[in-house]
Amino acid sequence: MVLVVVYTLINVPVVQGNLIIGQSYYITGTALPNGCYSIINTSGGGPTIDGSSGTYVNYANCTTCQTAYPCPSPTPTVTPTKTTTPTPTPTRNPLYFQVQKVDVGEPTCSTIGSIVTVVLNPATLLNINIGDYVHLSGGGYVGCWEVTNTGTSPSFTNITAKFTNCDCI
Repeated sequence: MVLVVVYTLINVPVVQGNLIIGQSYYITGTALPNGCYSIINTSGGGPTIDGSSGTYVNYANCTTCQTAYPCPSPTPTVTPTKTTTPTPTPTRNPLYFQVQKVDVGEPTCSTIGSIVTVVLNPATLLNINIGDYVHLSGGGYVGCWEVTNTGTSPSFTNITAKFTNCDCI
């Protein structure tokens, strides 16, 4: 593959006479990238480059120049990418529950009293389900409560602990 880029070189020092159309030169020391260049015209075009500080080595053609100065092949470097795997955050849905006080004196752990809507604080790691037994925050909500349904806001207190039996111990 040949890449054609047009430059205008000015102030080129005499190199075995002047640069010759059709000849190739290995050019270093100018604003051009070091490499092989073929002269295609003397009328200019493209960006103007001051060639006064350059070194010019003449070659009969581009292939000969590139044989003497092969283009370096890029060597891929494997760079391991460290990515963190996100820890899934458990979905706390629903956050609101309806609870009813449990009469622990009954052998069947029956519920008594009115139903209260409570909220599960998302910061807790409790996994609450209907049928679980819980403690609630606040002095007015002492004792053991059974989760009877999901609920909606507003809530009156928070779930603070979960138990596997209706004794809440």
